[in-house]
Amino acid sequence: IPRGVDTNQFHPSRVGAKRVKNLVQDWAVPSDMPVIVLPGRVSRIKGHHVLIEAIAMLGREDLTVLMVGDAGDKPHYAKELERLIDKHQLSWRVRLVGPSDDMAAVYSLADIVVCPSLVPEGFGRTVAEAMAMGKPVITSDLGAPPELVAHGETGWVVPAGDHEALADAIARTLALPSHLLTEMGQRAISQIQNRYTREHMCNATLSLYDELLVASLYDNGMQPAPLE
Repeated sequence: IPRGVDTNQFHPSRVGAKRVKNLVQDWAVPSDMPVIVLPGRVSRIKGHHVLIEAIAMLGREDLTVLMVGDAGDKPHYAKELERLIDKHQLSWRVRLVGPSDDMAAVYSLADIVVCPSLVPEGFGRTVAEAMAMGKPVITSDLGAPPELVAHGETGWVVPAGDHEALADAIARTLALPSHLLTEMGQRAISQIQNRYTREHMCNATLSLYDELLVASLYDNGMQPAPLE
């Protein structure tokens, strides 16, 4: 039973312009270039360094990359990322902005959401939340996220740790006309609403409990009453 997304919170219609504007001001986000967001705690297994290498490979000056997440328990990795950013002279394009208590607005701000994990994810909460917000997602080919993202339809699935493939996926997404990006986003929203909401999760869990309860009663020689 997959985890469910709260679509009352994560839906484009639920995020007002003021919330996004607050983020733009707090993080000094340029208004004239695409925004790439990597959501997740700052940990090596999340693949932040892979995204930095991909951005360096692209060589574009018209991108803003926001790495949104807590680095509190991984200060050495955060410093390593800062050094890698400086090495590629990306300090004005790639930033670790810390955690946010308004992730729906963060996704709303993004043009692309990148989740380049280097280990299998049991579900991929950030992937599902970004899709629920109608954003194209680029994710690694490990664990559950490839079950969420339909390659070429709602986003892209790339080999884990492959910064060249990630750079190519970013470039392809940025090159799509706006109407195709809109269609991709709508397909992503439908995918989440049709299969991965909290309601789907709760209903599936209750159905499983009903199955187990009926089986247990039969095993004990009892005739269960019809379930309502």
